[in-house]
Amino acid sequence: MALRLSIAPMLRLLTLLLDRAIRPLPSPEDHSTPNPFRGAFWTLAMRWSDRLIGLASTLILARLLLPDDFGVFALASIVVGLADVLLDLGVHIALLRDPHPQREDYDTAWTLRILQSILAAALLITLASPLAASLGEPRLISLLPWLAGALLVGSAENIGIVDFQKQQRFDRDFRFFFTKRVIGFIITTGIALALGSYWALVVGTWGQRLFGVALSYALHPYRPHLSLRHSKKIWAFSRWILLQNIGIYLEQRMDKLLVGKCESAAWVGTYSVADEIASIPGTELLAPLNRALLPALVAQLHEPARVRETYLLALSVQCLIGFPASVGLMLVADQAVAILLGPHWLEAIVLLKWLSIGGLVAAMTASGRYLLLAAGHAKSLAVTSWLQVVLFALTATVAFPIMNAERIAILRVVVAFITGSVVLAFLLRRFPIVNGSDIVRAIIRPLVATAIMTMAVISLQSSAWVIGSGALIAEVVLGVTVYVLMIIGLWRVVGRPNGAEYFLFQHWVPWLLN
Repeated sequence: MALRLSIAPMLRLLTLLLDRAIRPLPSPEDHSTPNPFRGAFWTLAMRWSDRLIGLASTLILARLLLPDDFGVFALASIVVGLADVLLDLGVHIALLRDPHPQREDYDTAWTLRILQSILAAALLITLASPLAASLGEPRLISLLPWLAGALLVGSAENIGIVDFQKQQRFDRDFRFFFTKRVIGFIITTGIALALGSYWALVVGTWGQRLFGVALSYALHPYRPHLSLRHSKKIWAFSRWILLQNIGIYLEQRMDKLLVGKCESAAWVGTYSVADEIASIPGTELLAPLNRALLPALVAQLHEPARVRETYLLALSVQCLIGFPASVGLMLVADQAVAILLGPHWLEAIVLLKWLSIGGLVAAMTASGRYLLLAAGHAKSLAVTSWLQVVLFALTATVAFPIMNAERIAILRVVVAFITGSVVLAFLLRRFPIVNGSDIVRAIIRPLVATAIMTMAVISLQSSAWVIGSGALIAEVVLGVTVYVLMIIGLWRVVGRPNGAEYFLFQHWVPWLLN
């Protein structure tokens, strides 16, 4: 239901967070309006538009394609992504953390990325047949080489576009990613209408990658050259990014591979679509903030007090949005799946309910992960990512004979909560300026308001006075209303402290500050 919240207040709230990254936090008594961080409002507005296009694409394609089509493509994408991430050195992170990168750094990063993609593509083409036999899906034999080619093409993108994020020029950053996404969406939807086949997803991937390469050189004047002169310098940091990326990828995809072993391709497609929708609070809503957070924290590392304030404000924003979005999505899953996806996807309801809970973990740990990354603790993040992989793999191996899609979803959520707790514990240890009471204060109001919202919506559902799309609308309206009123009430009860609520109210309802 949080998806129906007005986007404008959320965008302005995130804009103010960016503004906070470069200026002191105003006191509660100061009701003056700060100048927004240049371009941040439009950047975040357009980034969310980009993310919402992905959601629209999923909903439209779910009507045009069958779960089996999504399942085949999902399996192929998982294999391709795994080959890619196994060789991904995270060169863009190395450039972002370097305060004064030289031309040789950019050229080396670009060259390493191309070499990585060449090796990944060769590996995929060579192992296409064995992988297809192992997963019991012969259609992968023809799919994998095409997706490997798209992976190779995409690696040629201009490395200079890293500057958009490094210099916090998010307007240009958006122009690149948004336009590329729109082109892929148009191509994929058009081919799906014409063919009604999973090949529409392949053609759309190729179109998006080709257009992205051309656009990257049109938007940035940098022209990279082949070079490996600074490979040792980049490797010194990127080796831990590599391990972290592999761990993150496995923790996000291992469950789908296990579903592929336990169930049919159609179930893989159903699980993948449910997971994509369930991840909306962490990707569609919070990713723009996360993307802006890393360079802001890197710039503040020499000022511990500002780092603390920025982290706690980011955590507050994450929970203010992520908690109601995740729980709300779980509450309306029955009506949302039936209305938005159609009758072919009803099995996704129970999966969506469980996977949505994972959004709570993302809301509580995302800003902490970026703080650790900004401070150079990539090794520790890699360890926590692999901890989640090992826990999931061991538990799934023991319980494999009785595993099915629903049990896999439950296991994923449980393991995510365990490793999320580890991340928070490590954060408190590494940054003594942040303590447990700070984190509790940042999350308690959204947590209580979300709990009361949940009780209100469940009460409405039990009355069953409206059904179908009317029930969905009624639940969304009630949930949003109760949540907003509770947030306002709780904030005033505890003395109107600085935080996400203060910034939001300051610019839209300043009378609440009086």
